Amino acid sequence: MPADVAPPPIYRFANLIRDLEKGPLEDGGYELRLGQIGQNFTPPIERPGAMMGGTFVQLPTRQLCRSIAATESTGSNLTIASIERVAEAVRPELVFGRLGIPTRTLKGQGPISFPVIQPAAVNGGWSREGAPGTERQPTVKSVESAPKIAISWVQFSRQLMQQAEALETDLLQELTAATEGLIESGFIAGRGVENEPHGLLLQATGAASYGATVPTYQELVAQLKTYTAAHGTLRRARWLVHSDMATDLLNVEKVASTGRFAADIDQNDQLRILGIRAEISDYMPTDKILLLDPLAVRTTWWGDPYAHLNLWTDLMDVRYEARLLVWNSCDVAVKHPQLLVVGGAA
Repeated sequence: MPADVAPPPIYRFANLIRDLEKGPLEDGGYELRLGQIGQNFTPPIERPGAMMGGTFVQLPTRQLCRSIAATESTGSNLTIASIERVAEAVRPELVFGRLGIPTRTLKGQGPISFPVIQPAAVNGGWSREGAPGTERQPTVKSVESAPKIAISWVQFSRQLMQQAEALETDLLQELTAATEGLIESGFIAGRGVENEPHGLLLQATGAASYGATVPTYQELVAQLKTYTAAHGTLRRARWLVHSDMATDLLNVEKVASTGRFAADIDQNDQLRILGIRAEISDYMPTDKILLLDPLAVRTTWWGDPYAHLNLWTDLMDVRYEARLLVWNSCDVAVKHPQLLVVGGAA
């Protein structure tokens, strides 16, 4: 690289933490400046938790990465890669993405209503050339989704703070685990209280009963029948299980000593139950199995994630702890609860 050409900037989460720790952010580094750039791509929304005081800094998203990559002043693939690592940590891909559940990203903070068309409903009719139209009164239904603020965090000491740059990868891994665990568990098993979302298991209306914790082959087939009876489409069906349950199902035979099992792993290392694709989340209860149509569900994200740093020190500055909080506004909505069938022991 020529001497007069500056090296491409690299986004480091450790630098962002240090800038947040220092106070006034006008003289911050590249990470803070990128937060301002992000607001140019995504209009700023009302900052979450303003009553707490302190500064909230916008964090990068995959959308911002694509926007920067599309400009002429990209700089370097190293820059984009460093931003993507942070974007993936603060808003990680959940099992919902692997299931094929559609997601929406909104700029504002207001609720959104999704239109609902019942499965197998005939919304329309036939006519012929020159025939008078038939007046119809369609029934329009909808389901509403409103933002819930998920606050994940990592906590560290002064010693770790001094080593933050060397531990950048570890810091991002911890933040990914914290954010993924909080949001995925809420989307799956949220109780709808204390600002939690109403999780899939709570919104589901389809049910299947097992005679024991681990279902038999026939009980799984019966659960599948409950799904199709509600006009569920087989080609779109997906299972969601805990890893413990998945392991148990690998030992459930269709008929004893036949060597045919309820679950197997195909040549692409994909888990399948009754030949239907299955995904694993360790935030599913170990004794439940969810069968669903991914198109019956929607996840929504409002705005960009934000970071906030909370500091605690004693008068002698001997004890030092910091908690970096990441705020995500998000929710999960179920358009067709009958297409979510939860199986479990009676």
